Amino acid sequence: MATIGIQEIICSLFKLGATCYTWPIDKLLVEYLLVPSVILIVFLFIITKAFLHNTNLKIHALLAIVFYIAIVYTGIYGIIASFSFSFLILFLILGFGVFIITRVIRMEWITGVGKMAIKLGEKKYDIIILKDRKEVLEKEKEAIEELIEKEKKKDNPDDSKIKSYELMVVQIQKEIDLIDKQIKRAEKLIPK
Repeated sequence: MATIGIQEIICSLFKLGATCYTWPIDKLLVEYLLVPSVILIVFLFIITKAFLHNTNLKIHALLAIVFYIAIVYTGIYGIIASFSFSFLILFLILGFGVFIITRVIRMEWITGVGKMAIKLGEKKYDIIILKDRKEVLEKEKEAIEELIEKEKKKDNPDDSKIKSYELMVVQIQKEIDLIDKQIKRAEKLIPK
């Protein structure tokens, strides 16, 4: 008789649905009360720890319990309970993987790798911009060389125009050479 009272309290408090009253008490306690509650409290503790840096661990635990009570009171716990026990093995594997990774690899290394990846991405983007600029300069150089050829083919070519065009071609070629050096230097920094 006492188990029926406990079962009614659990089913009504945690809002597990109408079929909850037909489940065996051991299934109800383990699959829908104990395991999901522990998973939820640990998850809430991790979330509060992520949001509240440099605070006391007791505050994290207190907030996790408060959020747990709020979830139970609003009736969301029934959904979370059925979900969490179904994916318990997945949670254990992921938790073990995170545990191993955080023990083998330091957090400073992970952030360092992230910063390095950002720099490499910037270098790749810089190379793309440099190649685009080089392409534009080469088109300008070709256009000026065509102007030089047209001026030379005239009956009365203007030597001052030709010299200024040739000077422009030399300046553009110097800029193209400088861009080539920058591209080569940037490509050396990026591993292949």
